[in-house]
Amino acid sequence: AIATQISGQLGVIGTALLKSVSPIVVKSVGANDTGLMERTTIMSTKVIFFVVSLPFIPIIIETQFILNLWLITPPQYASLFCKLLFIENRLADLVLLLPVCIGAFGKIKGYNLTTSFISLAPIIVSYFLFYKGFEVYVVYLLMIVSRICSDVVNIYFTHKYCHISWKTYLVNVIFRLSTAFILTIIIASTLTTFIQMSWVRLILVIVTTTVVY
Repeated sequence: AIATQISGQLGVIGTALLKSVSPIVVKSVGANDTGLMERTTIMSTKVIFFVVSLPFIPIIIETQFILNLWLITPPQYASLFCKLLFIENRLADLVLLLPVCIGAFGKIKGYNLTTSFISLAPIIVSYFLFYKGFEVYVVYLLMIVSRICSDVVNIYFTHKYCHISWKTYLVNVIFRLSTAFILTIIIASTLTTFIQMSWVRLILVIVTTTVVY
């Protein structure tokens, strides 16, 4: 619940940006202007991912410190749950506009069936894993795997129906955004190796993230 609450609050920005861009994508499909649709989709995805990820990176790195300030004594696994959910959400942001493109073309039956199955799979699998005695965080790991599969499905159907090259999307969006995100986390995380958990370290992580990202 804590992880969902934090993620939901920060996700409001991405939702607002998505609502402002979606009509442009839909209109470009209606005008049969696939070039405009592709440019808008790729550029908007980059902007939304950057804007939403910027505050998320310091939170991912300093999750434990923030939870200690907020809850004094956070529940077990709270920090891990938050980090895993944040990662799952960022994976979703990589293809945030692709469902809009697919929906604008109206060919959604096969797409909806596939994504629905992928969404339900973690619930079914986690039931059997819990029965076998696995830890509770396995649910979040399954959600991440499910999200990766969902991203692949979104890219496939967008390529099939919307004629957005999957190679172009992988290189210009997935690879570039993921690389920048991961490298920024690695660089900013180096501060945690020689500075103790504190407000000073949190501020330095925020500054480093802003400069590097």
